[in-house]
Amino acid sequence: RPEWYVVNTTGILTGAGVITIIGVSFVPTLVVIFMVATAIYDWYAVYKSKHMLDLADTMIGLKLPILLVAPQDKGYSFLDEGDDTMSAMEEASDSAEVMSAGEGDAPPQRKSGGDALFMGLGDVIFPGMLVVSALTFLPDGTEYLGLSAPMFVALGTLVGGLVGYFTLMSYVAMGRPQAGLPLLNGGSILGYLVTGLLAIGTGSLTFGITFF
Repeated sequence: RPEWYVVNTTGILTGAGVITIIGVSFVPTLVVIFMVATAIYDWYAVYKSKHMLDLADTMIGLKLPILLVAPQDKGYSFLDEGDDTMSAMEEASDSAEVMSAGEGDAPPQRKSGGDALFMGLGDVIFPGMLVVSALTFLPDGTEYLGLSAPMFVALGTLVGGLVGYFTLMSYVAMGRPQAGLPLLNGGSILGYLVTGLLAIGTGSLTFGITFF
């Protein structure tokens, strides 16, 4: 019975496993490269080709546990979602923009009560990978603000991802589908770079990679 809380529970457990397996397998520099590449792809897939919206509709229609659902009303049921949720949101947002342009100061329309916000599981996995990788591979032995260097960088990466998340949600709440990885990955990478340079220096950018 794929109600939203079942889908969320399964997604969280699956995501935690994937984050751990990949995070302990790749050094931070490689993870950052992956994150930049996927952020560019996500931007293109949502705003240019828009095939990601069709993929999201398929996942929602099949009730697959590879996304997270945030109900906006206590009476919401994921079982009632059809297979055109994201497409309908995009069309409604476009219609609202046309009306706003014609009426001057008309505010953007929000989604109606009983709807939900959706986030693909990858939007959680990629920032989490960098957090675990930083904690696993960065050299220990030094402290910064009372924390070990790897822990300090991992927490900085997490905070950066959360800043990107809250920024993303401010756009999603307007009722238009958004590419999550550019903001989420960008915030995590920025948090990693800032805290990594503070606590470890340039070693946080080159650790574990050799070309010989």
